[in-house]
Amino acid sequence: MSDRMTPISFEKLMDTLLVDVKNTGKAFGDIPVAKAEDIACPAEFFGQKLDNPLGVAAGPQTQLASNVLACYLAGARVFELKTVQELAGEDLPIDKPCIRGEDEVYNVEWSTELTVADARDEYIKAWFAVQVAAKEFGLGTMEGVHFNMSVGYDLKGIQSPSVTDFLDTLNEAKNSACWNECQSYLRANLDRFENIDEAFLDSIPSKICQSVAVSTMHGCPPEQISEILLYLIEEKKYHTLLKCNPTLVGEETARALLDNAGYGYMVLDPDQFAFDLKFEQAVPLIKELAEAAKKAGVQFAVKLSNTLPVSIKEKELPGDTMYMSGKSLYPLTITAAKRLTEALGDEVHISYCGGADRNNIQSLYRAGLFPITVCSVLLQAPGVAGLNRLGALLHAVKDEGLTGPNPEKIAALADGVKEDKNFKKSDAKKKQWENRTDYHAVRQPDSLRCRVVCGMCEKVCPNRANEVLQLADGSKLLVHYDTLCNYCGCCQFVCPEPCHPYEDRLNFFSTEEELRGSDNQGLMQTANGYLFREGDTVKEVADRNALPELYKLALDAFEQAHPRNDA
Repeated sequence: MSDRMTPISFEKLMDTLLVDVKNTGKAFGDIPVAKAEDIACPAEFFGQKLDNPLGVAAGPQTQLASNVLACYLAGARVFELKTVQELAGEDLPIDKPCIRGEDEVYNVEWSTELTVADARDEYIKAWFAVQVAAKEFGLGTMEGVHFNMSVGYDLKGIQSPSVTDFLDTLNEAKNSACWNECQSYLRANLDRFENIDEAFLDSIPSKICQSVAVSTMHGCPPEQISEILLYLIEEKKYHTLLKCNPTLVGEETARALLDNAGYGYMVLDPDQFAFDLKFEQAVPLIKELAEAAKKAGVQFAVKLSNTLPVSIKEKELPGDTMYMSGKSLYPLTITAAKRLTEALGDEVHISYCGGADRNNIQSLYRAGLFPITVCSVLLQAPGVAGLNRLGALLHAVKDEGLTGPNPEKIAALADGVKEDKNFKKSDAKKKQWENRTDYHAVRQPDSLRCRVVCGMCEKVCPNRANEVLQLADGSKLLVHYDTLCNYCGCCQFVCPEPCHPYEDRLNFFSTEEELRGSDNQGLMQTANGYLFREGDTVKEVADRNALPELYKLALDAFEQAHPRNDA
């Protein structure tokens, strides 16, 4: 089993649209496609009119083209693409598992796991897929989608040849090989579509990313932040966002807010607050950058907020430090927003990310904090499908939003969060956390069947590597698609069994190398029949009826659920 993300082809992305969506109204198994009229909430950002201001923050859901497409179909219209840095691909060590999210969410990842070139091509594929989906199914306007690059973590890396190529290509992609490949595929397959023609293909904008977000390493000095942002604003002429850290509120306030919300067990590192950008440094820096953008003829905004570093004490994840997000981050991020708008008024636009969910998304929008991007809630049930509901909530208040931050409404949210039960740790969740296992977790390798097929791991997997199949004998079986898994571990921490769904359940493999390189029980189709592992033995058979009965039932169910071979 690989611990790296594996892109799928543009052809398979189109198959998802033309088979799953067209036949079932759902994508990638169980993601309902959001109707344009149900999520419409027009908003303007960087001079662009969005179909709605709901988006997905940089994370596992914005790393692969297939993930971006899934989020678009579910209702997102703004995408903060996974952060890219010079150190990438196999050169970038990422401890696995890297995501844990039973209640609040933790991770130990940072930038894209792909090479910079592969990440660039994934976003070109995603752009085409989204535009085609919008036109073919009437899901929104071509102009209503915003792709936001995210880069880090120092100026030297951002100016490196690989990251410069990434920035320049996504700013103008029409001469890239991947752009031409996607267009060529579509031109050769126009007969498969009802609403796509040559004129539409020629009209797809080749400027893929309309802005860039700068994600600085925790502890990046103010002068380096200024240097990076001014380069992107003055030399590259990009609409630019500065993504600030929640440490802006200061250690004392952060501790008090976390304790009040029931997260007293989180161990903060004083050094993070000592090294990070401080509030008194942030205000003049933001003013400087806003003025520079004005002179350069581009726009500048702040994004609140990044994750919060906390110490690993009981092997919750590998390493010494993990990064907290989700509902526990909301009190800190909304407090940072209050303090910034008290100092800046409504002069600087603020995009919001930091514990946004169904309980506060309408209030955040009414307070003028948008686009609103989410990540952690997508790593918990109902997963990406939950974007549909968030979009509907924004649609319900579509006429109540503001054009920019409202300091009074933001202050009311920050003051009210201290008593808001939605953002406090419940007693049940506290007990669950007290009884947590370490990241090795408890395995259940003795059976390929779940005792209770809850489907939780299917919902939370960012890559949709788990699926519940309905077997011919009337039972349900969870299967795992090895190629789609990058061992993030998200599924293992929400499993009630508990087990490692990516190891303990029946695996479908795409290549012989994958199957033989894994210890997992599973199978694959070959040119001459089937290759499978049962116990410690790998066998090959020509006839499907020679497969173990459960394997045969699973393969039959898979083919019935998926008319084409996606394994």
